[in-house]
Amino acid sequence: MSGRYADIVGELSRREATEVRLPSGLSVDVAAAQREPISNSQAASFLRLGDVPDAVLLHTIIQGVRRGAEEYTGRLFTRREVTLTWREFYGRANLLYPPVDESTVKVEIKEDGSFSSVDAETDGDEVQVGGNLIDSPARITYEAGFETLPPNLRLQLLHDIRATFDHRDPMDGDTASDGGMISRNAYDQWRVRR
Repeated sequence: MSGRYADIVGELSRREATEVRLPSGLSVDVAAAQREPISNSQAASFLRLGDVPDAVLLHTIIQGVRRGAEEYTGRLFTRREVTLTWREFYGRANLLYPPVDESTVKVEIKEDGSFSSVDAETDGDEVQVGGNLIDSPARITYEAGFETLPPNLRLQLLHDIRATFDHRDPMDGDTASDGGMISRNAYDQWRVRR
C-alpha cells in the first residue's frame, strides 16, 4: 500500500508542476513619469517657502522622494504605461505596480517570430489567457498607477519632501535623487505584498 501511495503522490506532484507553472524570464519597462504627483508650488506652499528659491532643487527633491516611495511600495504614484515581457509564459501572471487600469491591458503572444494579440481576462492585478500555452513568449502592456493620490498618501509624500528639503546638505551627496528621506514604515499600508 505504501508503494501505491508514493506513486499517487509522485503523479500528483508531477501534474501540479506542469499545471501551475509560473512565467519566467521577465523584463519590465516602466514609462518615465510625465508629471509629479506633487507640483513645485504645492510643495513650496507646504514648506511655507513663499517664492520657490530653487525650482530645480525642489523638483529634484519631489522626484527623489516619489521614486523612493514607489520603489519601497511597489506602486506607481502617477499613471504610466508598463510593459512586461516574458521569455516563457504559461497563461497566467500578476500585473505589477497597482492600481491597474484593466481596460488598458493588452496581451500578445509570440508565435512564428512575431507578437500577436490574444484575448485575456483581467481580474484586478492578475491576467489570464485561455488555451494551452507552453513556454510561449508573451508581452503584456497596460496603464498602472494612481491618477490621483489618496489624501493620506499625498500628505505622507509632502512630509517626506519637507524632511528631505530640511536635511539637504551638499556635502552629503545628492540625497534627493537617491530616494530622499522617506519614512518607510509610514508607507507600509501601501506596500504591495506578493
